[in-house]
Amino acid sequence: MQRIRDQLDDMKEHPVEAPHDLFKFYEFPASVFTISENRDYSKYSVVVKERGGRNYYVPFGWKRFGLRLKTKKNAAFNETTCVGFFTADIQIIREIVTTGKFTMDRSLNAAQGLITQYVYVTPFIDYLEFSGRPCEMPRDLGLNIGGSLKFRVVLQCRVPSALIVEVPDPSPYYSQNIRENSVWRVPSDSIIPYAICIKQLE
Repeated sequence: MQRIRDQLDDMKEHPVEAPHDLFKFYEFPASVFTISENRDYSKYSVVVKERGGRNYYVPFGWKRFGLRLKTKKNAAFNETTCVGFFTADIQIIREIVTTGKFTMDRSLNAAQGLITQYVYVTPFIDYLEFSGRPCEMPRDLGLNIGGSLKFRVVLQCRVPSALIVEVPDPSPYYSQNIRENSVWRVPSDSIIPYAICIKQLE
């Protein structure tokens, strides 16, 4: 009986279709989303919070859509995990949330003779505001007319604090109030994306 209840609760948590037209247009499967982590930060002002001993900006001005985590044990933050934001082309983001794997920069671990893959994240989502070109979708998905809408798309991730390597910040404007580096390098297999943040551009 408990198993049936768990299955029913699971069904309530997950939408029957992708929760935004942008995800439908780029063919994100509905199965990667969960409702419980959805947040509308579009009306928020600047808020700084702390996770895992490190500060981050709440993604004010963005809408957030929760992602289904691969394992239950990763369902909660603790004192060793903090928040980082990552961006890439939307097709790459779709691959990441579908497969659960990052494939980014690589370097050789000389001690073990292994290749380690790294990604670069930031605790300040606005640091990514002008990173790469925005993705586009038709204003009318049915008729594909009327021009295009442009969006920024960013993954919100759980990052292990102990594995962060701070990178010299080329744009200190974003971290001047928090006095932390704005760019972190972390092993790609240690990051857990738990939400997608989107912002429509004017």
